[in-house]
Amino acid sequence: MQIHLVKWTKYTLLTIFSLFMSIPLLWMMITSLKTKDEASNNGLSLWVSNPQWSNYLEVFRQSDLYLYISNTLFYAITTAILSVVLALFAAYALTFIQFKGRRLLLIIFIFTMFLPAHMTLIPSYLTLNSLGWLDSYKGLIIPSAVTGFNIFLMYQGLRQIPKSLIESAKVDGASHLRILFQIVAPLTLPSMATLGIIVFTYQYNNYFWPLVVTSSEETKTISIALAEMIQTDGAYGIQWPLIMAANTISILPVMFLFLVLQKLYIRGVMYQGMKD
Repeated sequence: MQIHLVKWTKYTLLTIFSLFMSIPLLWMMITSLKTKDEASNNGLSLWVSNPQWSNYLEVFRQSDLYLYISNTLFYAITTAILSVVLALFAAYALTFIQFKGRRLLLIIFIFTMFLPAHMTLIPSYLTLNSLGWLDSYKGLIIPSAVTGFNIFLMYQGLRQIPKSLIESAKVDGASHLRILFQIVAPLTLPSMATLGIIVFTYQYNNYFWPLVVTSSEETKTISIALAEMIQTDGAYGIQWPLIMAANTISILPVMFLFLVLQKLYIRGVMYQGMKD
């Protein structure tokens, strides 16, 4: 009886905490259905008297929201896929291939995690400028696809695989590529999904790097577009219902991805916490 009481108390507290944390999201959705006057005069209210569903159509008429979301999805999805693939290759080499300087290389990757992004901004910008990659998808994606965090996270996942399994495959004549794709990749699928979700979510919401690299409408991301909606209208002309409608639309891809891959994500988080 006491165990069930503790269990239900825990679930109740977690439910209350979850509802409390969802209030900003609920407020954003409700504000997107208000009129401009109602949002200005009664902005904190979680009640809307006459829902304005036309706000969602109006935001598409007044801006190229579809283009911005498409740009962001392409940028975030491509970066996530490339990050997982490159991190998997690098982590496999660091885990299962013995070569001189392997430990030093791993330490360097870990050290890069402590470097502030602003320290590498100017060298990155000058490099992209010399390559002619500014205001292009190459400039957005390629520098974001390789980070020390990605490699270290995947390395932690590959460490859980018994090395005896890899040695047995080598004895049977399997090449490194065959071991990687037929043994390692299926066993580390939760870690790959976890890394993919983390990278996708971060890049989808990334504001600073696209602001530095891009300058045209063809490559503009949703985070920059939403900021410009506020800056363009000014303090007294902000169309808060339209901005909240655009924000609500913009979070749908992230919510959909997490709902689809949440089981793999949870398994990946648990997998990372396992000890050898």
